[in-house]
Amino acid sequence: MALRYTTITEYPAYDVVEFTEGYNKVFDGEYLYNAKTHTSWKLGSVVGFAIKNGQDPIAAYNEAVKQGHEVHYAFGVGASITSHDAPKEAKRIAVEYGDIIEFHGQAFVIEKANNDNIDLVLCEDDDLSHGFEYEGVSSEAERDA
Repeated sequence: MALRYTTITEYPAYDVVEFTEGYNKVFDGEYLYNAKTHTSWKLGSVVGFAIKNGQDPIAAYNEAVKQGHEVHYAFGVGASITSHDAPKEAKRIAVEYGDIIEFHGQAFVIEKANNDNIDLVLCEDDDLSHGFEYEGVSSEAERDA
């Protein structure tokens, strides 16, 4: 299986990685990082939260949609300076505003929002290959192999 990421920068607290060519898939709990602003965000979803907390993910999803809530989100991650060594945190995936990511099988554009936040905007055409060349691979299973 091909690597999902390539490490581009190593810090004492975390590593910054970038997608390997032709890959843009992210998962619940992963971190995104903008090198220009040195800002990080953690990805989440209603379904992922429900599963993690032993709740019915289908009911949670349906209730969120019914209430008009977003079902995929990213929230800012703070940083602190410590006087002691700390374990290295999870990798941070380098992204820029306008990049497209695949999250739970849907394509989202990363857009700048107020207060150093980001919005995950569902792509109109749901084109998961937008901006990426999959080199003739016809299925997701083949692409991930």
